[in-house]
Amino acid sequence: MANSYSEEEDRIISALEAYRSGKNRNLSALAREYGVPYQRLRRRSLGTPSKIGNQNRPRLLTKAQEGAILSTIDSLSRFNIKLNGKDIEDLANLLLWRQYERDHPDATAPKTSAILPRLAKAQNIPSELKLVNHQWAYSFIKRIDPSLLPIADEQIESERAKVSAAMMQHWFDGLEPVIKQIKHCNIYNFDETGFILGQQPSRTRSIGRRRARAEVDERESLTSIECISASGFALPPFFIFRGSVLLERWFDESLDPDWVVSVAKTGYVNSDLAFEWLQHFDKHTINRAEKNEPRLLLFDGHTTHLTAEFLEYCGQAKILPFCFISHATHLVQPLDGDTFLTYKTKFRSWNRMVSQWGGDPTDKSVFLRGIREIRDETFTPHIIRGSFRKRGIYPFNPDLVVKPLTEREEREFVPLTGFDGILSDNARGIQPQPPQGDRVTSPALSSSSIEQPETPRSVKKCWQKLRKAIDSPLDRPGRVEKVERRWTRLETKTVTKYEEVIIQHNLLAKATKVRSSYTTTNRTKRQITKVKVLTTKDANARIAMRTEKENQQWVQRVRRENAKKLAEEEAAAVKLAELRRKALAGSDIDRLFEPFDIFEDREGDSSLRV
Repeated sequence: MANSYSEEEDRIISALEAYRSGKNRNLSALAREYGVPYQRLRRRSLGTPSKIGNQNRPRLLTKAQEGAILSTIDSLSRFNIKLNGKDIEDLANLLLWRQYERDHPDATAPKTSAILPRLAKAQNIPSELKLVNHQWAYSFIKRIDPSLLPIADEQIESERAKVSAAMMQHWFDGLEPVIKQIKHCNIYNFDETGFILGQQPSRTRSIGRRRARAEVDERESLTSIECISASGFALPPFFIFRGSVLLERWFDESLDPDWVVSVAKTGYVNSDLAFEWLQHFDKHTINRAEKNEPRLLLFDGHTTHLTAEFLEYCGQAKILPFCFISHATHLVQPLDGDTFLTYKTKFRSWNRMVSQWGGDPTDKSVFLRGIREIRDETFTPHIIRGSFRKRGIYPFNPDLVVKPLTEREEREFVPLTGFDGILSDNARGIQPQPPQGDRVTSPALSSSSIEQPETPRSVKKCWQKLRKAIDSPLDRPGRVEKVERRWTRLETKTVTKYEEVIIQHNLLAKATKVRSSYTTTNRTKRQITKVKVLTTKDANARIAMRTEKENQQWVQRVRRENAKKLAEEEAAAVKLAELRRKALAGSDIDRLFEPFDIFEDREGDSSLRV
């Protein structure tokens, strides 16, 4: 790359000489004549210097500071915390600001706050303090490690993202001894898939003028239970319509007699229908297996598939049930691959065709008549066998699933403990290791950042080697070079770790602020009103009115309770006074006075107390 750039630079110099000598003042013609980029020639004519001879220009950050930023990016990436260009700019400016504070302890510049400061917008910045901009961040990443440049994030469900390579390898280890004893024609996989009647492709390329496409607002869904074999065989479908009764008009003579149509209140599979399908499966596969030969049935662990009745029938019919790992069917289930993808795509295209030409794709009878052609194009032996092969089930090859997961985990780890996990690892002296892929290491960091101590134990070992090199005989060959090399290595790593501590301290403060500002502990489900649209002002006003009303009700309730308690005390006092009066007026006064305690008060009068 350097030679081609140098050769191109020579041609640009020749073109500039011709331009400045007045032979040709047309930059476009000169660019075509000398075979150089026009924009680059134009920038050079305006005074932009060449990169040759400018590569060793002084950098704002030291090697230790750049290494600290790169280590922080790697550590955060392992926990799926990604930084953008502005975040990296803040990290670099933070280190430059702290370096300035250390070099100028008596400076009057404002001190940095605990949170990452936007130093580029700060006031009273000393003129001798040089800061970076957002463009520097991308240039730094491109120079140090181009693999860290921004890429589009892969969207995946949070539960499915937790599936690890170790979990899948454990599942394949359990499947291997079972699948080796079974012929491939007896390996089956079944699953449910849903259809929305009348659903058309979200985007289509059509030849003709653009026009709006109308679709039915309220569309009904149904479920189809499909089952395929590793040999390329597909069972007749088992359809579940939403309803309570079967209608005669759904059926006609053109339908396959082995198809099963059922109804359910929700339109989804339940325990009873799952058991009915199992009998349907046994009926159509028992003749394909030899006598006393087991059949392996792979399926997801839905509760409707794990009832006692379902599993008991499997044992009696010599069907071996084997469940996939939860939230991992998108990785290992054959039906979830090309089969269902092709099925859904062709179904939506068929809906569009029927709707476009005046048909009614929302009718169940039309669906049953049209699904035959779709199934014939979908469940071909080639697609079915390819689905089992790509999932690593038959032929048995776990690496097709485990290896991509391992590579993904090397690039970025699934979020487990968030930012606290990084700090706890560093507190224990465990430095997260960057991925070992095709990494491009900068020459500026190659010798010092690869062989430096990573843990307190390795630091201690490095100190011991340095002391041993210092204590070696003075006339030993290479003694000075060894001492200098070990000292530089230890010093660079120590400074890098110090810069990392600065970054992590500020990131921890930032994480604490975000958690305190953008999390809520109020989990109430109370509704404001039944209206559909409210501004925040109106909503807050309604909440305040409701709170004030509840406070007034609480005050009134407390007052009522206090009044009730006071009334009870007054009634008790009246009752006690009545008892006293009756006791004093009675003839057998000694017997009546037994429940009371007679005592003298301060004035000497006798009183009665219960």
